Amino acid sequence: MNSQVAFVVLFLLSAAYAAAQPAVLVVGEVRDQRGVPVEDARIVAYRADGGVAATSLTAGDGTFAVHAGGVVRLVITCRYCESLALRVRSSEPVVAIARRYDELLSETPSAEDAKNLPYAHAESILSLRPFTVLEDSSEILPGPLLSDRGLSSQGGAVVDAGVPNYDPVANISPFFAIPSFYASSVSAIEPSQAFIYGDRAGSGTFLVGPRSESGTSGLAFAGGQSALLAADATNDVFAAFGDSSSPGDWRERADADATLSLAGGSIDVGGFDTQSRATRGSQSLAASFAAFDVAFTSDRSPLETSVDADRGTYTIGFYGHSIAAGWSDVAADVALPPPDGSGAFGGVGFHHSSGFYSAPSGGLGDIAASMDEIQADVGFIARSPVADIRGGIGAFAAAYTGGANEASGHLDATMLVPSIDVAFSPGSRWSAEIEGSESFRLPTLLETYATAPDQSALAIDRDALLSATIAYSDMKRLRIEATAAREHVAGLDNGEVSAVGLSVAWQATPLVTLRTWALHTGDATVPYEPVVRFGAKPQPGTVGSAWLTYESRAVRIDVIWRRDLLDYSPNEHLDGSISAPLARHIRWYIASEERRRYRSLTAGVRFSRMR
Repeated sequence: MNSQVAFVVLFLLSAAYAAAQPAVLVVGEVRDQRGVPVEDARIVAYRADGGVAATSLTAGDGTFAVHAGGVVRLVITCRYCESLALRVRSSEPVVAIARRYDELLSETPSAEDAKNLPYAHAESILSLRPFTVLEDSSEILPGPLLSDRGLSSQGGAVVDAGVPNYDPVANISPFFAIPSFYASSVSAIEPSQAFIYGDRAGSGTFLVGPRSESGTSGLAFAGGQSALLAADATNDVFAAFGDSSSPGDWRERADADATLSLAGGSIDVGGFDTQSRATRGSQSLAASFAAFDVAFTSDRSPLETSVDADRGTYTIGFYGHSIAAGWSDVAADVALPPPDGSGAFGGVGFHHSSGFYSAPSGGLGDIAASMDEIQADVGFIARSPVADIRGGIGAFAAAYTGGANEASGHLDATMLVPSIDVAFSPGSRWSAEIEGSESFRLPTLLETYATAPDQSALAIDRDALLSATIAYSDMKRLRIEATAAREHVAGLDNGEVSAVGLSVAWQATPLVTLRTWALHTGDATVPYEPVVRFGAKPQPGTVGSAWLTYESRAVRIDVIWRRDLLDYSPNEHLDGSISAPLARHIRWYIASEERRRYRSLTAGVRFSRMR
């Protein structure tokens, strides 16, 4: 009896001691090769006998915790990552560096891509994104224009450092405002969100900015594309200056941005100023563009408030004719941004623009007008395990006041822009997206007044788009996507735009990536009456690229074959670049690029030091 009591007491004491000990725990962190936390990486913990002890997922900051004893090995897998196996040492946290295939994570070239590609110009980088059409001009105007699947010959909307940048007078290219090698980050917004972004957004919205990671960076290049750039960024302050030149093209620009903490929120103030000059044969262009942006974010309200102002001027020498033009804009918006999960969003805004166009020697005389636009939009996002739905409607009203020479008048129009976008994900490998949306394009002052059309209302392009995209991915090394679109255009232009395309991204080996796509687009639209425009008449065409990347710790090589459009004729060229470390924080760089049938060779160094 005494022995039984002793056994029970010993058992209870042992149980109490075990309960008092902390649970066996393996903790750690997973980051990729560039130090970015890897979220939702799957952690499988194995015991010495090979059995699975437990599984876990990493949090948003890349950390994880596995509650299990006897763990001797971890196997880590993540989306588009090379699998990683690590031994576990008792009482030591696990630090895992996973090689992530960034090239497959996003269709749009990353900031790291932008540093190493052979392209000096932002539009060339952006048009590596599948189904993005680059249409350039052999003459100095209108310059390079981008559009999603070739949906508009007048190009999509461009947001430069947070400020919408377009010319309401004659639609010269917004990319004249960006020096060579100045763009550090590029991205795109699909046409289904035109009900939020408005004018031209039905052909895609393209975002370009000089800011990337926090730290000090710079470059010095010489050759066919000469450039100097210096930039410094912290969490609260950013400044950059760049100067570039190539045969017949010079650009200079300065950017500054600061975030100030206020009682109840923060205010972000930024702006930039750019100057450019270009010559091509007997043609010349001198342009300037300046912008200022203020945005307020409240700690007490989810609403975001912003005010933008910009001003642009240019003078053109064009086959013996002299042209002068300029515009100024101011816009104010209050918006409830889209939620991360399901929910509603919306906004209201006002935009005022005024401009002039003077071409007395060309027979067009003088044009002066102003445009006022108001908008209101409301939308929703509904998410489920198998489908995400985004829908909304935007209401816009635009009024033009002005005219040509001594004649003047008032023209206005209203637009309702509905949109629905459904993305299906029935499994981890297959997905599909169906989009039905409407959009519009406001006419330039040149289109509106140069031909003095007999109209009582403002003639605008109204677009109705239906598109479908299907994608397959093995979630490791392969992504395939096919798309088809048809758009009906009515108003200022009339006709159909169609597009069909296929893209493949393949991580052939851990060091070699192939990204390729092709798109056939047909723009059969014609103006309802002759209008004055710069550029060639749209023609059907096939565009695409094949982009091969080799990247190791020592060297990166990019070789790109591509077909763009030059005056709507095929423009094929092969480009390439190579870079490697020269010293700590410094890389050497050599690139060869063909642009408008001119081949350039550029070499230099980049400096980049992250904080």
